[in-house]
Amino acid sequence: MFCNHRANIHNIFRMKINIIKRLSSSILFFVLLCYSCENNVSEPISDCSDLEVYYNNSVEPIMVQYCTICHSGGAPSGSLNLDSYSSFRANISEVIYVVNLEANSSSIMPPYGEKLSDSVLSKLQAFYDMEKLGCE
Repeated sequence: MFCNHRANIHNIFRMKINIIKRLSSSILFFVLLCYSCENNVSEPISDCSDLEVYYNNSVEPIMVQYCTICHSGGAPSGSLNLDSYSSFRANISEVIYVVNLEANSSSIMPPYGEKLSDSVLSKLQAFYDMEKLGCE
């Protein structure tokens, strides 16, 4: 009976050790996952595919609706062509400047209608911010 009791205590001890190992592994995994995500937030974009996808999904529809009617083709207004990803990317600083001017400014873009909505401006600003993170 004493041997049986000793075997039970040994089994219980082994089960507790296994539980502690599993918990430790799970906690370590969670900590590493959180740490790696936190540190990846401000890393430069390594390839520009994410930036181009964002442009295609979020920025290009804005350009088509508000800009390319004047800023495209062989003789774009102000010699500013915005009808492609590369041309928009090359001129993003100027675009950000003119769309953020005061509504009564003579240089605000687009020149007709109301100033762009905060939602539209935030999409353009997000592209600018991503581009400035280091996408070459």
